[in-house]
Amino acid sequence: MQELNQTVGVFSPDKLIIDPTYPQQVGSGVFADQEKSLLIMRGQLLAKNAEGKLTIATAEEKNNLSICLMDTVVEKGTVVEVLLAGAVSANGIIVAEEDDVYKYKEDLRANNIYIKNTIGGM
Repeated sequence: MQELNQTVGVFSPDKLIIDPTYPQQVGSGVFADQEKSLLIMRGQLLAKNAEGKLTIATAEEKNNLSICLMDTVVEKGTVVEVLLAGAVSANGIIVAEEDDVYKYKEDLRANNIYIKNTIGGM
């Protein structure tokens, strides 16, 4: 991790807030093999590809959506811990720059992940 911080800079705290009042389901999956190391950050929106491996979600790839729960450097056969169900704050979900997380709202709901603008009923 120290080497990684020297290469890409120190990570600032993430904004992914999971609502503790909503039932959560956590799981894991194998990330699609990468040619070179790739950092998947906590909060990154993930999907499963045709092979059943995790990949970064896009408008085309949005089957079985989940959210990465821990900064993970992925290479070949890396296992990633993910949120499979629960309620999260929208501003903590990482999507591509040209994307808006609300485009995935219905797909997330279909996977039992709910976007909440206010956490804990405040």
